[in-house]
Amino acid sequence: MKTILILLSLLFVATASAQEFEKIIIKNVKSPGVVKAADFNGDSLLDLAVMDLDSEVLSVYLQQSPQNFVLSQQMRVKDLDRKSFVLDFSIGHFDEDNNFDILVHNLKKNQFLYRGLGEGRFTDGEMFYVGMNIENLLTTFTVPGSAHSQLFVINSKVKLGGFELEVLKSDSSEKNKMYNSIRRTIDLNLLFFEQNIAEIALEIDDFAIGDFNGDSHLDLVIACATEDFLIFFTGDENYQFEPLQLIKTEGRVSKIFMVDLNNDQKDEIIVGHNIGKQSRVYTFTDENVSQQQYLVTDKYIMGFSFDKSNNVLA
Repeated sequence: MKTILILLSLLFVATASAQEFEKIIIKNVKSPGVVKAADFNGDSLLDLAVMDLDSEVLSVYLQQSPQNFVLSQQMRVKDLDRKSFVLDFSIGHFDEDNNFDILVHNLKKNQFLYRGLGEGRFTDGEMFYVGMNIENLLTTFTVPGSAHSQLFVINSKVKLGGFELEVLKSDSSEKNKMYNSIRRTIDLNLLFFEQNIAEIALEIDDFAIGDFNGDSHLDLVIACATEDFLIFFTGDENYQFEPLQLIKTEGRVSKIFMVDLNNDQKDEIIVGHNIGKQSRVYTFTDENVSQQQYLVTDKYIMGFSFDKSNNVLA
């Protein structure tokens, strides 16, 4: 089996876009589940981290040239709770150095932190207890004035028309600095009533955070698998989130990604789907989110990354 990444050289404008396609083939990955990109060795080239869900092995590949990636290290995730499969991983800074670290997490509370040593090498995984002790999804974000990665955790289940989220903030880059917890409960009952949705128990497949309305505060997008829809939330400075809009999707969403593609201080929302060969790009205009364009990709998107210096969406 092979992992195939499609790179889109993207010129994003209001009415049209130019796309050039290039495939990169990564060998020796049996069941790829998550693919993310970062510069792991400081050479200003995007490298790859790939999680094999069958073996629960995380592999790091360093970019030598646009068509050549070399395996740097493989790390088997040591999960003490074998009933909780590895779900995802996040890339960020969790100590005082400038090396990227990798935080692997599953559906439960167990997290495993692999600290970057530079040159594309990492330490053995160490237990890293953060987040709610429930089935959750997790990502990282940054705040002005702190080099330390902040954490954003949401409950992966919607029960009785609501779900919980937790923001874990740290203003320090000290290795063992504790996070300050901010918890919120999001009520979706009114939105579901307005949309005539009877479901009160849903699964959240994926989520993304960013600033899609340009007010400098985190906004939130979640994908619900049961009914195939996206829900968009606007946030404020206190991490209070209000439902803005629900949009039905054509088939189950596999991945959501938010990034400012055209330097207008507002993030676009890029949504990959399980069916078809099109990902969708949504933008915020006139107090609402609407679909902007299609990107022709493969049918199952495992992850997105954006290289701002070269204007490339991977």
